[in-house]
Amino acid sequence: MLGVAVGSFAVLALLVSYLRYRKMQLISLDQVDGEMDAAAAVMVMLTALQENKSRQERTLLLFEPANTAQAVELGDFLRKNFRKEDQVFLLKQRRVLAFLQCPEEHLPATARRIAPLLREAGYAEGSMVLSSVVRDAERLRSVLEMDLTTLSSEGWTVYPEDSRGLVFPNPAEALAVPDSDAAVQGHSVDPLTGVLKAELVPGAVRRLLASHRRSGRPVTLVHVDLDELETYNATYGRETGDAILKQTASVLMKNCRESDLIGRLGEDAFILCMAGKDEDLLRAAARMSDQIKSSSLQQGDTQVRFSAAFGLASLPEDGKNPVVLLERADWALQEAKRRGRGMCVAFQPSLQPKTSSSTAGDNRPESF
Repeated sequence: MLGVAVGSFAVLALLVSYLRYRKMQLISLDQVDGEMDAAAAVMVMLTALQENKSRQERTLLLFEPANTAQAVELGDFLRKNFRKEDQVFLLKQRRVLAFLQCPEEHLPATARRIAPLLREAGYAEGSMVLSSVVRDAERLRSVLEMDLTTLSSEGWTVYPEDSRGLVFPNPAEALAVPDSDAAVQGHSVDPLTGVLKAELVPGAVRRLLASHRRSGRPVTLVHVDLDELETYNATYGRETGDAILKQTASVLMKNCRESDLIGRLGEDAFILCMAGKDEDLLRAAARMSDQIKSSSLQQGDTQVRFSAAFGLASLPEDGKNPVVLLERADWALQEAKRRGRGMCVAFQPSLQPKTSSSTAGDNRPESF
């Protein structure tokens, strides 16, 4: 009798487990609503991995705001800022889980990009976990239930996967982009705009372009320059100019992908390194330009509006050397500025100044 009872209990447990699994399978990821416990979230992720026909790599970011009452609003904010193919869930621990189609190596760049957006939106403090997604329910659940005591008094404390309490004292240090070509003191993130520091840009661009050259994938260098920033500084003060730079950087970060590079390039300029050809990215640049032009700052009774010009040059069509590409992106930028405020232009051979010689071309040194 005991054996029959144990066997019946085992069958019942197996049936309940299977029915729960089938229920979770039938839930569309787009329809998961309300708060989920960690076990349900793990089941959704494992089901998605099993049904992932495209075999795209999945990763996760786990957020816990210092003010847990903001968890619902934070979830809504992340849904608006991540792509349609990514999912965002609210967990019962008042945490937010972002389940992303994103290679693991791009997670630090994603976190570096989202952190200033969180602060700008009013979510000033919290903890963030970066993790790959493995087909191990217990390990996934342990990640979702990690003890996320926020040790940083400001900003977001970043927990790399498996750190279990090893916390970087400053989020920017955790997300530093290494550059063997430059010994840089301090953080790699520009403190004003949240993008890559100017002195780290050359090495980062060289590495990214070299990767695309090896793979044969097209990539475009985009030179972004704010229109007449000096005038705004002189008219309204340096604080207004800084606010314009921050707002512009925010627009760029919202429109770029995890694999794209965003860096500071001088006082009033940025550089983007984006996968794709310039004819495709010209539309993306026009969208960013429109968003920048629709931004505004309030200065007393005056509403301050501003704009930025975009110049694009693509590898391999316009050159394979970083110096050559930047030069040609700059020629396109100059043409954009000649056409008016907030214009976007892709390089064409006709834009090359007659006084310039391109005989050295891609044989030039790659440092800039």
